[in-house]
Amino acid sequence: MTTTTSVNWPRTFGWFATGVGATLTASFVAGAIGQLFGVGFGTLFQPLAVIGTIALVLGSRPLPRRYRIALAAGAATPVVVAAAIIGAFLISLATDPNAFTF
Repeated sequence: MTTTTSVNWPRTFGWFATGVGATLTASFVAGAIGQLFGVGFGTLFQPLAVIGTIALVLGSRPLPRRYRIALAAGAATPVVVAAAIIGAFLISLATDPNAFTF
């Protein structure tokens, strides 16, 4: 006997927040290991953080479709926001005429 679960917006937002939290937690743990044991050792754990986030998204197959999409969007959101901040910073450096005058 299979039971269907009711898909609602608060649960969808919860899965989105879970994706964001998982990505941030994996990144912070990898950064903390780098601080504790040295940058070279921490560099080994950065790909593991990415692999863990991908495994989280791929492991969400039993969830309903809306929850899977929310989880994947939540996992990708911190990466997209960080890329946008870095891009804005680089554009501001490139367009500032006084940025590289010493």
